[in-house]
Amino acid sequence: MAKNNKNKAFGTFYAAISLYTKHLKAFLAYMTFPIIGQVAGLVLIFVLNYHFIVNLDVIQQHFPVFNKPSVIIVSVIILLLPGLCLMLKAFWDYLVAYGAINSMAENMVKSHKLYDIEAHTLLINHRKFSFAALWLLYSIFLFLFVNPLLWILGGLIFVFFALVFQVFTLEPEKNIFLCFHKSFILVKQKYFETLLMLLLISTLTYFIIPELIRLLCSLTGIVTLFAHLIQNIVTLNLQVYIDKFNELLLAVNQPALTVLDISKLIVLAFIGWISSSYLLPLRSLACYLWYKDLNKKYLAKFKKNKKIDVQV
Repeated sequence: MAKNNKNKAFGTFYAAISLYTKHLKAFLAYMTFPIIGQVAGLVLIFVLNYHFIVNLDVIQQHFPVFNKPSVIIVSVIILLLPGLCLMLKAFWDYLVAYGAINSMAENMVKSHKLYDIEAHTLLINHRKFSFAALWLLYSIFLFLFVNPLLWILGGLIFVFFALVFQVFTLEPEKNIFLCFHKSFILVKQKYFETLLMLLLISTLTYFIIPELIRLLCSLTGIVTLFAHLIQNIVTLNLQVYIDKFNELLLAVNQPALTVLDISKLIVLAFIGWISSSYLLPLRSLACYLWYKDLNKKYLAKFKKNKKIDVQV
């Protein structure tokens, strides 16, 4: 029996990969704005403010009003707004994808096609307040385990809530609290099998694939190229912190880090985040397939128990 359960977790893992690769082009296109939009918004924030600060002396010479601290602060805030609005819109679309992809998956399994992607997104946006409340509650639970000492315990507990977005999307009659409750009930049936499935899909999408992409980008010089592009911005914003960190390194006889080293680390972090973000559909597909399997068993058990109660 244990062997069958194990095979089921691996079966779901492989089935999710198959679905994702079959519709890879559509998923890449769907996730591009939510991901690249966040990066573009962040870049816009830093680039605009970088050029404003670097050229502040020249601006003050031509426009004396910028000598007032209040005007400088207001200018910085105004320059923040375009990038911030773009980043927040993209971030919301990224959160919406957690629900919309489950609706897509339901359609894919039934019709073996992926179409009307915008309709699946609207399905979640029509319930945006409930969806935002679901994310808020989910974030509160995450915050309870922000202490690194509680990460393992928090991870083990959060396995029970791995299917909340599937329940929210596919059982719209349930409120957000019942979504958590239903996820708990479903996972409780096969907790360790659920844990295995999550470990498989998380290891692939958060570690193996992103690390391979980071390695490829390093070997092809992409990391160094982008590191040079952001080097001046890093110097302006982080030089003080880099100097302090280097003092600590020198105190323990470790070589100091250069601005270019820090820039490369930042670029590598972004590449890893972008890579894992593009794999969100794969994680959602795995959870969707697992939800369908567990929910099928739950409903069969529920009907059986109800039939026994009626007979009695």
